[in-house]
Amino acid sequence: MSSKNAKNVSINDHKLHDLSEWLLKQITKTKYDFCCWKQHELHPKIANNSAIDWIFVVDALNFSFWSENTRYSVTFNGHTYTGYWSLCAAINRAAKNGIPITDPSFYAHLKPDQLEHIFKGENGVHIPLSDQRLQVLHEIGRVLLQFKTATFKH
Repeated sequence: MSSKNAKNVSINDHKLHDLSEWLLKQITKTKYDFCCWKQHELHPKIANNSAIDWIFVVDALNFSFWSENTRYSVTFNGHTYTGYWSLCAAINRAAKNGIPITDPSFYAHLKPDQLEHIFKGENGVHIPLSDQRLQVLHEIGRVLLQFKTATFKH
């Protein structure tokens, strides 16, 4: 879907270009790189296949953490996080509890109650747009599993 079709969201192409230029300068100056990124306690520390799987799932689900009345938050390892960080915390909490949330074989068939359990927020607040997130997980899981099957057939 193109942003041109969006009803409630628009992208300022000029500002996007400015951001891209700024990011390029920061990376060129080495003010931001993978070492910097992985310093946050919730990000993967080792660049391996597990980190790629984690980043893929987090990036696919990194949208809309706002709700009408309450703020979605997740506590993990004694810290409470909101926004993007609440997503990272929920993914890490699931992995720590033995839930294979970054495995496409798991999330391609995830049930709504499993999703609610994985992304349970503080004070009974559910992650916003859980139906859409479940749909995203099903779709990306299905595509990855199809790709994996097609790759191994050759």
